[in-house]
Amino acid sequence: MRKATCANDYHGDNVMLFNLLLAIVLLIEFWLCLTKSDFELLSPAPLNTLVFCLAAALSILGMRTWNEVPLKVDGFSFLLLGCTCFALGALLVRAFWQTRNPRGRHYARPGSLDSHHTHSFEVASWKYLVLFVVVIAAAAIRIHDMTEMAAGAGKHFESYVDLAKWARQVTSSSFSTSNIRMGEGFSLVSRQSDKLVTVIAYCSVFFSVRSIADARGWKGIVPPLSCLLATCGYTILMGSRGPIANYAFASALAFFLLQLRDGRSARLITKKMITIGGIAVLLGIPLFYFSSALVGRMASSSLDSYISFYVSGGLPSFQLALDRGIAASPYPGMRSFYNLYVFAYKFGIIHSLQPYASDFVRIGNHDSNIYTMFFRYFADFGIAGIIVLGTAAGGIFEAMYEYARRHPIPAVVVPFLYVGSNLFDLEREEYVFSRMLNTSVLVIVVLAVIVTLWLTGSLGTYILQLRRHMRGALRREDALDDI
Repeated sequence: MRKATCANDYHGDNVMLFNLLLAIVLLIEFWLCLTKSDFELLSPAPLNTLVFCLAAALSILGMRTWNEVPLKVDGFSFLLLGCTCFALGALLVRAFWQTRNPRGRHYARPGSLDSHHTHSFEVASWKYLVLFVVVIAAAAIRIHDMTEMAAGAGKHFESYVDLAKWARQVTSSSFSTSNIRMGEGFSLVSRQSDKLVTVIAYCSVFFSVRSIADARGWKGIVPPLSCLLATCGYTILMGSRGPIANYAFASALAFFLLQLRDGRSARLITKKMITIGGIAVLLGIPLFYFSSALVGRMASSSLDSYISFYVSGGLPSFQLALDRGIAASPYPGMRSFYNLYVFAYKFGIIHSLQPYASDFVRIGNHDSNIYTMFFRYFADFGIAGIIVLGTAAGGIFEAMYEYARRHPIPAVVVPFLYVGSNLFDLEREEYVFSRMLNTSVLVIVVLAVIVTLWLTGSLGTYILQLRRHMRGALRREDALDDI
């Protein structure tokens, strides 16, 4: 195991050389990916490359205040390799998809589910009211559970913010495995209602953006937007802000896909996204910074220091892990395929399980446990892990993006928004293999399909088509038996 490098050893004339080099190379790679992706800015290859490029640039800005760990040859090489493999995986899947459909668009068969309610559907106002009531009920159940937990633990808090912060810490499976097997913490009803609120949030994102994109007026915008604001309030009441950032990113994805649906030029949409996104980021950064007080985590650093660390903290953390050496996991691939081992732990196949979150390290005046998406691959499988899993991750995200782009109906787009919103956060943490392979994600995806079909009135149509399909399959099977 290599010895940790002292922070003072980094100070010198060339401390930011590899950070700057990474930012420049990734900027070139971003442009190449953008052109190969037909200027679709939010497709996985250019988007992930751009996010890591921004992280590298902000890590240089952070050296003025907090970043004492500049990249070295190994950190630079592994991060560049990971980003390149991710982009290649995504571009290969895109090329394969285009060879299957050279027209570049999806054309729904008349009478199929894809052709049902693509543009013309209207969601009844009473359905939005039902969703709004569900969010309020879920918040009441969650608050009740938190107060019961505090009373059972003999805790008394002066404010609700302190209660929510404590409950989040003691029930989070990211830092403890006690409630993974034992079922401690929130009740079953509360946990399932939390999943339903997540689904409502992404449905509200899609229908709010769709109403704005289709210029449906205030009557079309206010109901879904009210549901979205309710889910944001629920998130803050639970002592968190991260999901709200995901909702913002999902809104950008939804707008992009809906613009492509209408046949607009990807190049023009990208220009529009850069303008709108730039304004949204300038407005959103101060809101995100000052909202930390609402969840009991008041920022102790300046705005530029806080934001640059939030986005780019994974890069110096990754470098520091390389310098100090990475301890082996008790089981092969545990970091990368964490939730598969959670299943084994739940059923007693293995008897020990590390917490999901990696160890905290101190970088300047910040504590970090984010190491970029590539850390888990490297920690488990070395350079081969970065190449194989990085390429696979890019291909998986691209496959989901392509399917949503070519089937722009709510029952397809909403589940993609839930998963695809993590594309903006891969410079901080891995999501494809370590988080997506679990029952909670599957339940949320299934619920998203059901709720969107119910909202659009397509649920009955879908069930009818499914029954017809099953009957047809049975008839074909009977015919084969007769032969």
